[in-house]
Amino acid sequence: MDLTAGIAISLHLFLNGEYNHIHPYAQAKQNDWAIGAYYNSESKLSTYVSKTFDLGKDFELEIGAVTGYDYYGPVVPMIRIKKDNFFLAPVGEKWDGKNNIGLVIGYQF
Repeated sequence: MDLTAGIAISLHLFLNGEYNHIHPYAQAKQNDWAIGAYYNSESKLSTYVSKTFDLGKDFELEIGAVTGYDYYGPVVPMIRIKKDNFFLAPVGEKWDGKNNIGLVIGYQF
């Protein structure tokens, strides 16, 4: 089992809200499965479980479930495409009565 602690830095695109860009995290990983916790974009604690799939050419797809985004429910799906330490993830927000879809681009170290 691998234990990791670090910081991710993120940029939120196509969203209207003001979001946290620094995310300390800790995770435990075994084989392609991970569990962890991080300080999320809404400045709350999130916990997650995920499975990573190799897409080839150093790309990975991470799919899981995460807590800490109360507006959408106690547990929401998560998906990220990763290459090296960079990641890209679709995100949603409720703004002015509408649902917006955006992207989070980040780097974790």
